[in-house]
Amino acid sequence: MNLVSYGDGMSVLTRILTNLKHPFYRLFAKQDNSSLAVIDDRGGALQIVFWDKGYYRALVSGLQSHGYQLQQVKPASNILRFQREGSSVIADITVWADMYVLELHS
Repeated sequence: MNLVSYGDGMSVLTRILTNLKHPFYRLFAKQDNSSLAVIDDRGGALQIVFWDKGYYRALVSGLQSHGYQLQQVKPASNILRFQREGSSVIADITVWADMYVLELHS
C-alpha cells in the first residue's frame, strides 16, 4: 500500500489526523479488482478493505468452513456478523455499494 500524496503535499496520514469525519477505510481507492487495504487499529481490530465480490465470496466461504456462522444483527443493517462457538473473534463484513470492509475483533 502506498501513501497517496495530494496536490497540496499532504499525505493520507496527515489528512486523516486533520479530518476524522470519515471512516479511515474511505480514504482508500480501488486501483483494480485485486486491490485491498489492511488497517490495524490501536484498539486491536483489523480491517480489510476490498472491492471485488470474488474476495467477499471467498472470505465468507472460508469463515463458514472454519465453523463461523452468520448471526442475526438487530436492527438489520448492511453488516453481516459471523461468529464461531467457543471463539472470542468476531468477523463483521460491512457491505457498501462500492466496497466491502471485513473487520476482525473480539
